[in-house]
Amino acid sequence: MTIRLDTVSAESTYFMGACISTSTHRGDCITAKSKTRVTCSFGNPILFRCPVRSYVLPENGGRYYIFVSGLRLLPRPEDGRYVINMTAHPGTGPLGLEADNIAYDEIQ
Repeated sequence: MTIRLDTVSAESTYFMGACISTSTHRGDCITAKSKTRVTCSFGNPILFRCPVRSYVLPENGGRYYIFVSGLRLLPRPEDGRYVINMTAHPGTGPLGLEADNIAYDEIQ
């Protein structure tokens, strides 16, 4: 499975991070098979590059959680917007939003 995050506008650009977890706890994130950063659609390519992470998930399936986090240099009203693309072979079920805009200290 591969996930790629991307920016949606120059105004909302921030330094993004992502991981896949086996539970709702960020501490249960699976080690990525590969990690890279690519040029984002919007933003400064020197300061901000978008994460691409590849994982090998167990064959027995299950529910997984994608954590998206980031760092803002200067707060702006449009911070934190992104798009995520996921590819998997074989395919996976639909993605669903579990929670949005959770403060770091609220993450278990």
